[in-house]
Amino acid sequence: YRWSFGFQQEIFRDFQVEVNYVGQRASNLITSSSASDSGRVFNGVGNGTGGTYDQKYFSLGSRLNARVSNPFKGLIPVPSVLAGDTITVAQLLMPYPEFGSITYSRTSGGSSYYNSLQIGMYKRFSYGLNMQFAYTFSKQLEKLRYIEPSDPAMSQMTGQFDNPQRVSMAIIYELPFGVSWLRSGVAALNKIIGGWQWSSLYIYQTGAAVALPSVLATGVSPSIDHPTIDHWFNGDSMKVLPAFTARRIPFFWGNLRVPAINNWDMAFIKNTTVYKERLKLQFRFEMINAFNRVWFGGLNTGVTSATYTQLTSQANQPRNIQLGMKLSF
Repeated sequence: YRWSFGFQQEIFRDFQVEVNYVGQRASNLITSSSASDSGRVFNGVGNGTGGTYDQKYFSLGSRLNARVSNPFKGLIPVPSVLAGDTITVAQLLMPYPEFGSITYSRTSGGSSYYNSLQIGMYKRFSYGLNMQFAYTFSKQLEKLRYIEPSDPAMSQMTGQFDNPQRVSMAIIYELPFGVSWLRSGVAALNKIIGGWQWSSLYIYQTGAAVALPSVLATGVSPSIDHPTIDHWFNGDSMKVLPAFTARRIPFFWGNLRVPAINNWDMAFIKNTTVYKERLKLQFRFEMINAFNRVWFGGLNTGVTSATYTQLTSQANQPRNIQLGMKLSF
C-alpha cells in the first residue's frame, strides 16, 4: 500500500516548491532468521550460542552437549551423523531431532513500513540556468526477521534500506560566454568560447545501518563524538555473547551506520555548430566523483577482531575522468 499528499506552490516565475508526505506499507514479505533473505532456520544451529530448541532449555548449559543413548540408532542409515550409538541432548531437544538442519525458504508473512517528508525545489530553465533540489527525511522499519530462530514471532527493527536523510541536487548552467550572450561578436571567436555548459549532480545520503553479529548488547550507545576511521563507534556497546545464550540484539541498529555518501559528479559540455544547423559537434568532459572523495566501508563489528570498530575498506571508486565527442548531422 502507498499513500501520499502534498502541496505545490510557484513562489515566483520559473521557481516552484513542493512539500509531500509519502507513506508505504508492504506485507507478505519473505521472512528470515538472519540479516539476509536466506530463510528461517527451523532445525539446527541458532543465532545465539545455542540451538533452535525451546529457549527455556538454555539454562541447562553444558549439559546440552552431553551425549546420551541414541534412540534413532538403526532407524537412520549410515553415514549420517545421527546414526551413531550416542547423540547430544541438544539434538534430542530440536523440533525435529531425527533430522539435521532444516530451513524454511522464501516463506511469506513479513512486513515493512516507510514514512517520509519530501521537499523539492525546481527552477525551470531561464537565464541559462536549470536547477532541481530534493530533500527527504524518512524512516523505514521492518518486521520480517526472527532474532532467534526459536522466537515465537518476528521482531520489529530498523530496516535494511533505512536512509533517514537524503539530499540531491542537479544543475545545468550555460556559461555566459559567446554570441548567444553578447548578441554580437566574431564568429570564429564564438566557436571557441561560446556554447559551453556546466552540469553537476550532488548526492548526500545517510549511511545504511550495519548488519550486526551475534553479540551481547551492553546498553551503552555505540554513538561517539568525532568518529574516525580507526574508531568509528563505541566498542563498549557490544561484548562476546556467553555460551548457551539466546541472541537478543537486532540485526540492524539505527544509531550504528556506515559513513554517509557525499559525492559530486560534474561535466563541461561544448556545443558547436559546424555548418548551419546541419552539422553540429559536441565535446564532453565528465568527472565521476569530481572531488575524488573517499567513501569508507567495511565496518568491523567482530568484538574479538583486532580491527574491531574500524573502517577497513573503500566503498567507492576514485575519480573517473571521461572525454567524449559526438558529431550530429
